[in-house]
This record gives sequence, structure tokens and C-alpha cells, in this order.
Amino acid sequence: MRTCVFCSASFKAPKPSSPMRYCSVGCANRSKDYAAPAPCQDCGETTDRKAGRGGVRRCEDCRHKARRNDYRHKNYQRRHATPPPTKKITLAELGARDGWRCHLCRRKVDPALKSPHDLSPTMDHLEPVANGGDHEPVNLALAHRICNTLRSNRGPAQLALIG
Repeated sequence: MRTCVFCSASFKAPKPSSPMRYCSVGCANRSKDYAAPAPCQDCGETTDRKAGRGGVRRCEDCRHKARRNDYRHKNYQRRHATPPPTKKITLAELGARDGWRCHLCRRKVDPALKSPHDLSPTMDHLEPVANGGDHEPVNLALAHRICNTLRSNRGPAQLALIG
């Protein structure tokens, strides 16, 4: 009989020569997150968690607080980074400018279709706002909702060339 390094449970190895140190795959996976006890770098409480990104070792509570603060900071930056557009453009103006054609698939866009419909018109950001693009008319193009959704926030859009 052997003793699990992670949970201290007794278990039998399949072979006497087996190098097994854990009673289950679950214990082996969970042990990867843990290390020798050391103080949390925020509150000083003893923790057995390994250091995360940036080499900072934190207890569970401090880790959750730090993650929440990171999200708050990231969202604040995202919301306040881009200035408001200098000129607003409506969907009808964008459709008229682009000839009511989806810039991704080049098929006609029906202006009568409304939002939940897959083929309804939407404004697509050529350089995604998530990647630093502006909400300016030069960065907008008409697209079907499904085309826009499938493209997601992947890089600058490759405009279809009309030949």
C-alpha cells in the first residue's frame, strides 16, 4: 500500500514497480496548483498555492480580489479608452453608402429584417473596438448579423474586392 502525496489516502499501485505517487488522476491534476506552504504576498496568511502570473503567490481570497480588480481595471480602460465618435452614422446611412451589400460575403442585405434575424443588417467594425479600433464611419461597414458574429473580433477585416 502507498500513500497519496496530495490527499494522504492509501492506495494500491497496479504494479510494484509503478512510479505512481497519487491515488487518482484528480489528485495528480489538483497537485499541480499546490506547492510548499509559504506566506501570501498580500495578506501574509500561509498558503500552499503556487505562484501565479507575475510570480505572485496569493491565498484564495487575495487571488479572487486581485482577479476582480484586474477585470475592473481592464473594463474601465476599455470603456474610457476610445473617445466618442466625431460623426455618428445610422444603419440606414451606412447601408446607403455600402449599397446594402455585406462587406464580408458580398450578398445583398435586406434593410427590412430586424435584429434577431441572422440576415439582418449590422454595423461591423473593420478594426475591432476590442483591438483598438474606433467607432468612426471610416471604420464601419455593413454586414449580415451572422457574418459579423462569425467574424467576431478577429483582426482587421479583409474587404471583398469587387472585380
